[in-house]
Amino acid sequence: MRMVLLSVAVSFLLRQTLSCKLQNAPDAATPESLVATVPPLEVAPPPREVAELEPIIQGVVVEVSKTSISLQGFSAYLHAKGVTSIQMDERNASVAIGNPLTMTVNGRTITGIRPVSTHEALTITSASGAVTTFRRIDQPIRRFEPSEELAAGEIPVFTNGLPIIPWHTYRLADVRVGDVVRIECWREDGVNICESICIVRRPGGRIPPAPGEPANQKIKHHEKMQAAQDLEAKGIPIPDRFLTPWELASRRAKIAPMPREVVPRIPTKMP
Repeated sequence: MRMVLLSVAVSFLLRQTLSCKLQNAPDAATPESLVATVPPLEVAPPPREVAELEPIIQGVVVEVSKTSISLQGFSAYLHAKGVTSIQMDERNASVAIGNPLTMTVNGRTITGIRPVSTHEALTITSASGAVTTFRRIDQPIRRFEPSEELAAGEIPVFTNGLPIIPWHTYRLADVRVGDVVRIECWREDGVNICESICIVRRPGGRIPPAPGEPANQKIKHHEKMQAAQDLEAKGIPIPDRFLTPWELASRRAKIAPMPREVVPRIPTKMP
């Protein structure tokens, strides 16, 4: 141990002596072999900021203007692996069933067998029966700046390098405070950017048509969303034409068939 300490001390003194000689010696007399060449400092680029949100967030609009949109809601993503079925229940809540399935909610991954999603809450039931609930009113209000197209009042053409979904073409001018919207977003230099908007509910009002939806679209987005809103607010059943094949089959399975007409018959004569 003493030998190690002595070796370290000698090495330190030699470095100090060499440093003093190099500093005190004139430039012309300094041997080139003793001039230390310091390599340039390598500065790593700033790390990309990881957004706490998934690329899609749904919530209620609390502020909207030409320069921003703010909403309170969830950033939830249902992973396809493990999902056996997705359907709407009698409350028009989205119900997924799996064994098990996983969801990412606000950056947190949760495993369960039955997540139920509404505009006000997301409830995930695990295989053990434990229930995790995320309420919309408990979520922070997030502010988003519009993309260049939205800021210019234009209809987005691409999102994440892919062609825009026709019903995700609402402009900022189409949105009202209180609307339930679904936006595609990303985060850049610490700023949340909104790339596209889809209006799914307008409580107490009529949902406007999506500007980028084709005129010959058989089932219009705003008509289907209005039917869902009327079910939730007024209890009016959704017309059959807006239901998926399995939803339609489920509805028809709950309807008892009409009773068959009983035709009176003359009893046959006993032998």
